[in-house]
This record gives sequence, C-alpha cells and structure tokens, in this order.
Amino acid sequence: MEMFSSRHGLPSAWIIFALPRYFPKEQSCQWVTEFSDLSTNTAISLDLRVLLAFPEADWSYLLKILLMRDAYLTGIIMRHLMQYLPSSENFKNVAKISFTSAEGAPQKCEAFLCRGECFNVTDSIAGDIDPVGQSNYQIVLSLTYLVVAVGKAVDIKSCLIKTLEEHAIAGWSDCLDKRQVWNQKRTPWLEAIMHFVYPVLDCVVDMLVNAVENGASMYQAMSLALTCVSEIWDCLPEGLYKIASLLQDIIPVSTRPLGDSVLLQVVFAALYTELIKTAEMYEQAKDLDKAAICYSISEAICSIDEDDKHTDQIELFLKQAKESINLDTDFGGTAGSNNRGAGGMSAVSTIKMDDLALTNAESDRLSHSPPNNYAMELDVGIADYIAEVLVSDVLTTNIGKQALKVVYNYLKFNKDWLLEQLGTGDNDPSPFQGIQGQNIKEAKTSVLSWLQMPLSLNPERTWLHLTRRCDFQEDAKLSLPEVAMVAGITKIMKRRKEFPK
Repeated sequence: MEMFSSRHGLPSAWIIFALPRYFPKEQSCQWVTEFSDLSTNTAISLDLRVLLAFPEADWSYLLKILLMRDAYLTGIIMRHLMQYLPSSENFKNVAKISFTSAEGAPQKCEAFLCRGECFNVTDSIAGDIDPVGQSNYQIVLSLTYLVVAVGKAVDIKSCLIKTLEEHAIAGWSDCLDKRQVWNQKRTPWLEAIMHFVYPVLDCVVDMLVNAVENGASMYQAMSLALTCVSEIWDCLPEGLYKIASLLQDIIPVSTRPLGDSVLLQVVFAALYTELIKTAEMYEQAKDLDKAAICYSISEAICSIDEDDKHTDQIELFLKQAKESINLDTDFGGTAGSNNRGAGGMSAVSTIKMDDLALTNAESDRLSHSPPNNYAMELDVGIADYIAEVLVSDVLTTNIGKQALKVVYNYLKFNKDWLLEQLGTGDNDPSPFQGIQGQNIKEAKTSVLSWLQMPLSLNPERTWLHLTRRCDFQEDAKLSLPEVAMVAGITKIMKRRKEFPK
C-alpha cells in the first residue's frame, strides 16, 4: 500500500508511475502541495482528460481549461489553425450566413420550449468543398469570442495579438482598412469581435431608416449614427475596447481604419452588415423603398470620415470611449467612487500591460480586491467559482452557446494531438503537422480494436473464441440480420493472414 500513499509535498507514487509523461523524472521530485504547483503542461493535460471523461460537457470546466495559465491551450490551438484557414475568397458572407441561427431554413426541432438551441453551426459545413478549412474558421471565431468576452488582456495578447504578429499571413490587417468596410467576407477573429456590436444595433438601424424617410440628408444620417453609437456605448462590453486598443497598437501604417481608429472601424463595419441584412429583409417583404434607403446609408458609412465632415463627433466618441475605461493607479478606488476601474486595475486600460511592473504587495491587492468584472480582475485558477460566473455570462448569448459547443467538439476530436503538443501524449509531436489537429469528426473504433481492448485478446484468440460460438456453426439457424452480422465479422477476420480461410 506504500505505492498508494501520498508522500509529503509530492504527488502519489501510483499516479507518477501510471502517467510518466505527466511527471517526468526531472520534475518528479518538485514540491507539489496543490494543483497550482504543477507545471502548465501537466495541469492542463490532467484537466483536459477529466473534462473529456465526463459523460457530457461541463461548460464551466471547459472555460477554465481554455483560460487557465494565461490561456496557454487556447494559444496553441489558435497558432496552429490560423495557418490553415480557407482563402479569403472562400470566407462565408456574414450578411447571408449566420453563425448563430439557420436563417431561412426549416426548423429542425419543434420540441416544447425549444429556443432554437438545437441548431448546430457545424452542420452548415457538411457539404462545403473545404469542410476542414471552414471548421478551422469556426473554431478560431469561437476561441476569439470567448477569450475577448471573458479573458484577461494578457490572454488576448498571447492568443490573438501575438499570433497575428508572428504567425498570421501577410496582409492580415487589410480587413481593418476603411476600404474594406463593405466587405462581408471577414477573417474569423474580426467577425468574432463584430458579434459584440451586433446585438445593440437594431434600434440604430431603425432610427437611421426613419430619419432618412422623413427627409434627413446623408450628412444628418451619419451625424445621427455617431450620436446613437455614443449613446449606446455603455451597453457594449468592455472587451470590445480592450481588443480594439490592442489591435490599434500593432496595425501597420499602411492600414488606415475609419477615423484612424480600429474601434470606429469595428463598430461601423458591424452597422454596415446590419444595414445590409435589413435591406435584404425589406426586399423579401417587397418594400423596395426602405431597402434602397438601407443600401444608401450603408454606402455613406464607407466615407463617414472624409472631408472632415464629422471629425468633431468622431473625436468626441473616441474620447468618451477612452474615458469610460479608467485605470486607478492606486489599484483600489476610494469609497463611493463611481469609476468603472474602482475595484482594481482594468485589463481594458489603454496603457500596455508590459509597462506595468507590480510589486508583490500591489499584486496581492490587485488579485484580492473586489472586482467589478471577474473576467478582467481575476484568474480562473484562483477559485472554481470564477469559471462558473464567467460561463454564466457566456451562456446568456446565442453565439456564446455555439462557441462553447464548437470548441468542446474540437477538443474531443483532437485530444490526442493536443496532448502531444502539451508533451503528455503517447507519441512525440510530429514535425509534419498536415491535417493533424484539424479532425472534424470523432474517429470510429473498428471492430477488431474493440475486440482487443477489454481482455487484451490477440486476433488469433479472438477468432478462436468466435468460432466456438453457436452463431458461427454451419448448422446454426439465424435470422437475416444475424446472418449478415456473422458474415461481416467473418469477412473482417479472414482479411488477416494469420486466420484460417
């Protein structure tokens, strides 16, 4: 029983023996008193195995794995899949194909109280000429949404920003240029960011259409659009400003977004998409006048920053957005303060995270101060309830539900490859990646491998046991399905040379 007892400060001997790749010799004697003391690869690998061993998905546990240790696993997946995205010509038109609903398609489920959550976005790629590439697109979109929605600034920098700088193809920033506002075939990470803006734009579209119908000029319509965006800014998640600021720092000078602001580009490109969707809806309803108005407004958006027509309003909006994200230099606001950063440092701060050098005391105060936003103030590794709080926010949105399902399926289908990348798999990582890490369906276990697994039977002994069964005797009286089953098994077994024919 000595093997099953835990030595002080070390993992139990049996788990070190059973999982040698998780606890290599050079680390087997390290001092481990709690889970956080384990190395990053070991901790993530153990949690990943536990998650996939559950009979069904545990969404909070999934989110914890994606964000733990500065979103290390998410970074591995993002860096790999960004190299295997479909070409820009093969991106889906986001104005016509939704990531969250099967618009225009018949309902797949009419169950009692069904809210359409049975829709599976992966079904839309089944007949595509490049299903693997489209699956990679969906996974990158899902991971980007989750990391931006509930991740820390350092998570976004390590997963997305660093990947775009070091691993993305040339011209990755072209989609952020003002000349691409009209383009509805977007990169997955940009489309994920747009989904933070879409939900609040319905009222803006209606107001713009009504204003033009009542005689407003395009200049007045654009002024109204900026006013509306300024008014609804507090309804937008803080993660939007965070990712926009980080992208602003790395876009090359050759890329010029609307108003020289990534934030303005993202917001108005999303508004352009909503106007196109609304125009198509009016066309289906045979209301061609309103459809024409929507198209006219959308075209005016592309030149909203030209000729200094709305420069003052644009600068006022950007100033409002910047001032709404505060950094309390004392890492704790005064009593009764209404600042959004009063609970500690906001990860949406406009200063670079690399420039912050915190002392131990400051770090402790930052980590344990009451946060206004758990996603920005706390790490999922601190306490189990943090992941549960974060996932409850994600599950309130349709795209959040889809994103979690897409990522869970990816982890399930590519578990072996992920463990190899973490150094805990049965095999070492292969330099020839190819299709590895891009499985879009679960590998099916063959009959032979299933027969060999439980009792460690070799093929010869398996065939010996089968031939002794009454079903395999020549005079056996079997129904047609049973005859087909016996014939199929016999055919499989006889393919192997060692079996008698």
